Amino acid sequence: MPLNEKDYNEQVNKDGFSKEFFEELYHLNTFNNGKSGQISRIVSFRERAKPLFKWFLDLNKLWKEEILNIDEYRIIDKTPPNVFRVEFINKVFPDAQFIYLKRSAEGNINSLIKAWQSKGKLFDFKFREFYEYNSKIDFEGYDAKVWKFINPPGWEKFLEPKYDPEGGVPSLKEETALGRTDSKNAEDGAPSLKEGTTLGRTDSRLLRMKKHSVARLHEHFEDERNAEGGVLKWSLKEVCEFQYTQANNYASKSLHKICEGLSAQERAKKVIEINYEDMIANKVTTFNEICDFLDIDFSKRIQSMIEKDPKVSRIKN
Repeated sequence: MPLNEKDYNEQVNKDGFSKEFFEELYHLNTFNNGKSGQISRIVSFRERAKPLFKWFLDLNKLWKEEILNIDEYRIIDKTPPNVFRVEFINKVFPDAQFIYLKRSAEGNINSLIKAWQSKGKLFDFKFREFYEYNSKIDFEGYDAKVWKFINPPGWEKFLEPKYDPEGGVPSLKEETALGRTDSKNAEDGAPSLKEGTTLGRTDSRLLRMKKHSVARLHEHFEDERNAEGGVLKWSLKEVCEFQYTQANNYASKSLHKICEGLSAQERAKKVIEINYEDMIANKVTTFNEICDFLDIDFSKRIQSMIEKDPKVSRIKN
């Protein structure tokens, strides 16, 4: 999922791809106008009218190719995974401008949890059900079997159980009180007792154990600990906190990096940071600021569009 400037340079220098190649690939795979984009999202249309849908896709591709011949146009893209691709996108589109819309952790994580738990079509993510890793999903507070929203680097850890931090898997040394191994026996994996150590509950036969036997004993202790509840489930809240934190960390660092070396005036036209809560509280002021940033008119149409608050989940007391 992450792509940075280094990835771009490697693709161009080693594989011979060009900026124009990435730009056209981007258009043909992601760029829709409003109407065609809405139609392409209608699942029933895709499933019940496959021949017609294929015709629609071909027609839409022709439209996209025609768009490439237009000298000037503007694309608005709010694809969430692109928070991990800021540097790459900035290389493909050097004139790109970035609106960094930040929401409070409480509000954003609360919204993510509700969307994960949603049974509605908008957030069902059925197009991901064929992934094998879904069978491993087992979160507290979530009864479905599909990963939703972004997959930040390191997300795979949530597919495996976590250990109780207060009662992790005991080490062989803790359970057997064997002490250290001397240099001779360390070579064949047989533990030896030093002066002052005791066998405790361990039979003296342990002293003659080889590496594979020691490993098997450790596995036994691990299984025993797991059976006692040492393995815990990840909670949906932890997953959503991870998504929120990683997304904002990547966005913040990447946006800072692409502004390095720019003058204050250039930075002011490259990135604008907007606080979501401030935007809702002061819509006219905030959207006027955004329009200035994008060099567009704060028109009556835009003013009428922002009169109503967006439909988003809110935190309930």
